[in-house]
Amino acid sequence: MLRRLHLPRLSPDRAYILFVLFLLAVVLGVLTYTTQRIQREIIQGRLQQAAAHARLFEDRLAQTLTTVQLILETLRDQVPRRAEGQDHLDDYLQGALRNAPFLRSLSLVGGDGQILASSDSRNLGLKLSLETFSPREGGSDVLRFGPPQEGRDFHDKEQSQGSGLLPVALPVTPSLFLVAALNPGYFLNHIEAHMSLGEGGVDVLLADGRLLFSTQETLVPGQLHPQDLGLADFSETGAGILEGPRHDGVQALSAWRSVRAFPLLLSIHLEREKVLEEWEREVHKLTLFLGGGLLLVLVPTTLLFLREKRALGLQAQAAAALAASEARYRLTFAAVRDGIWDWDVPSGRINCDAHWFEMLGYGDQAFPISQEKWLEMLHPEDQQRVWQHVRDSLGAERGFSVAYRLRRVDGSWLWVESRGKTVSFAGAEPLRVVGIQTDISARVAAEEAVVAAARHRTALLDHIAAGVFVASPERIIMEVSARGAEMFGYRPEELLGQSFSRLHVDLLSYERFRPAYDRLRREGWVQEEYPLRRKDGSQRWISVYGTWLEPGGEAVIWTMLDVTHQHQMREALQASRTRLEAIIDHFPGGLLVEDDQRHIVLVNHTFCRLFGLEEHPEGVVGENFSNCIARIRSRFSHPEHFEWQLRELGEGLEAVLGRELGLADGRVLERDYQPIAADGRLLGRLWVFWDVTTQKLQERELQRLASVDSLTGLPNRRIFLERLDLEMARIERYEQGETALLMLDLDHFKRVNDQYGHGVGDQVLQGFGQLLLSLLRRTDLAGRVGGEEFAALLPGTGVGGAVELAERLRQELVESVLETSKGGIHITASIGITLLAHPGDSASMALARADQALYRAKEAGRNRTEVVFLGE
Repeated sequence: MLRRLHLPRLSPDRAYILFVLFLLAVVLGVLTYTTQRIQREIIQGRLQQAAAHARLFEDRLAQTLTTVQLILETLRDQVPRRAEGQDHLDDYLQGALRNAPFLRSLSLVGGDGQILASSDSRNLGLKLSLETFSPREGGSDVLRFGPPQEGRDFHDKEQSQGSGLLPVALPVTPSLFLVAALNPGYFLNHIEAHMSLGEGGVDVLLADGRLLFSTQETLVPGQLHPQDLGLADFSETGAGILEGPRHDGVQALSAWRSVRAFPLLLSIHLEREKVLEEWEREVHKLTLFLGGGLLLVLVPTTLLFLREKRALGLQAQAAAALAASEARYRLTFAAVRDGIWDWDVPSGRINCDAHWFEMLGYGDQAFPISQEKWLEMLHPEDQQRVWQHVRDSLGAERGFSVAYRLRRVDGSWLWVESRGKTVSFAGAEPLRVVGIQTDISARVAAEEAVVAAARHRTALLDHIAAGVFVASPERIIMEVSARGAEMFGYRPEELLGQSFSRLHVDLLSYERFRPAYDRLRREGWVQEEYPLRRKDGSQRWISVYGTWLEPGGEAVIWTMLDVTHQHQMREALQASRTRLEAIIDHFPGGLLVEDDQRHIVLVNHTFCRLFGLEEHPEGVVGENFSNCIARIRSRFSHPEHFEWQLRELGEGLEAVLGRELGLADGRVLERDYQPIAADGRLLGRLWVFWDVTTQKLQERELQRLASVDSLTGLPNRRIFLERLDLEMARIERYEQGETALLMLDLDHFKRVNDQYGHGVGDQVLQGFGQLLLSLLRRTDLAGRVGGEEFAALLPGTGVGGAVELAERLRQELVESVLETSKGGIHITASIGITLLAHPGDSASMALARADQALYRAKEAGRNRTEVVFLGE
């Protein structure tokens, strides 16, 4: 039997309390869920907005860096041919900087980091740390980013508002780099114009996590931060959104993108607390209202509805802000009228944006574009030329630019210019090429109009004797007379529509002529003598006179006359003067020229250096000769004799050359004196002083080397034989006195060489030579006359003294040990002795007798002394 379940009845108060509690729980649950959802939506909205900004700023940064790379690549191609001089190269770099507001300077830097040329001369001589640039490895077309620096340029190290630069380098050769000083403020100003930075900031980092520049002044460029390192780890994925603690512990919302074609990351980070600040204030208010709901039951429900509606309004506001930001991004892109294309080379598919189709009168993505379809749309006359140019440029990694005609939807032809670059390779094969397409039909039409106008005036210009050219503001030849074209070896039709650069020697010469246009604008006319180039490559000097073709107009009429002959005459005269000055200035001797009044009219640097004159040579010119000599006399070892010689020579008309003079510091000079006379009248004097110190030292050293054995330091065979001849002559003349001749040979010396090597053998010879010298008198002479053969000449010594010396030497050798690098070595010697006799004796006979005595000592068992007399 079922029993009815009886629930306890609740009092109205309890029911009300339960109802209130239940309602409160429901309200709190709904509030918690709603606030969390709104919070997430706000965060997602702001992250999407930040991602949109990141796309916009990454595109702007990539465009800026691509422009910088194109500028540097253009300079790299031109600089090796333009390095005609420091000033010319600096001017060329300045010219390249005019249309680049995002650059502070352009510099040419050597492999050691020294700035060789710069658009700002104050940078010259400074050194950059090229080893700190990143990436360290890469091809010649890879931009390298250096550490950020303070100041407005490399020479400026002071920090100020709006200062700071980012060095960007491109190799020219392995030991030469082009370095651009990029102005980060140019990019940061663009950021501030499109985004409010009150809630966060924008950072640009290298792929390894180092900060390059930031909108936050508290961040130090070049440092690594934990969050930045995290971004660097994901740099290869292209883009992303992160939410978490920043390097300083602050919770942040980050949207980042890798900069296409460059090893850079762009990060937009918003402080989570600031993003949710307004929302949290609203939640706080809602909580206060819920506190009042404890007293009133229905009020909390109403307030919750109102607050939820308010929260939904915040969500709509965030979405509207995102939509507005995206609209600004689209408007920015729409303002750029160039079409963008992306070519997948392996598949042949080409992705084009809406502007590309719009240019040709089609709707967005009206049809798929392939390589074959694109070639079909080219004008038949352009197909082969354009395809050949594009195909040849795919593997170059430096990009290409080509103009051609495309067929529009109505069948007409549109002139466009495509600029592209290969951004991805598989080995040496290109994978992906990106670029832009520009409508140049207006430019082509203008050029055609210039050509048409030029034809109308040709007849008039052909009758003018001088060469006449009419040029556009862009320096394009609009009209040319027959005489003007003939002057440069062209036909008129070959020059019409061409740039004046065709007549200049090179592009650097073309740029150097630009200031003439500035003077023309200021003064209304300009006249120059300038070198220009004929068709055959020869150079002619032209007198150029320019004025406005019409008052208030922009076309310029140039009248040109060939003044090459006059210019060559002036140049020859100047060259002759310059050569003479260079010869005098670089003459290896000290030159001094005085006039007939004994005033100095010329002196060179070498003269000042020789005699320690501190002033420049021009400071000596005009000085009295005697005063100058008085200033330098103390530098000579015999000052009075030096002055006396100069006075004696100065009064004569005969040249005196090669007189040696000694200086107090040991140097040796040669003095040449050459009077300058005409018709027997002295017009002046030429003094030349040569520093021959090194020559004299070399002569002495050569004399020493020619007379000394290089191994032992003893006189060599030639000197010993000369001394022997002199001794024989002395004996023959005076017929008195005795002189002994000794020949010495080391026993079994070959064994030393074979057992220990020639190095040790040389040491044995040196030791024996020293021992021999130690036993001889100062009047005796020892010499090395063969490999291990030595000789000694003992003037005033008879047979007994010679034998005594020989035995003492032999015994010393037996009892001593000759120290070598292989230890001590014992060795003996055989000695032959003879006397120099008179009459009938000679040096050769004495040598033969000494050799005979030596041979006897060897035959008798070595290590002994033998004597042979004349007649034996």
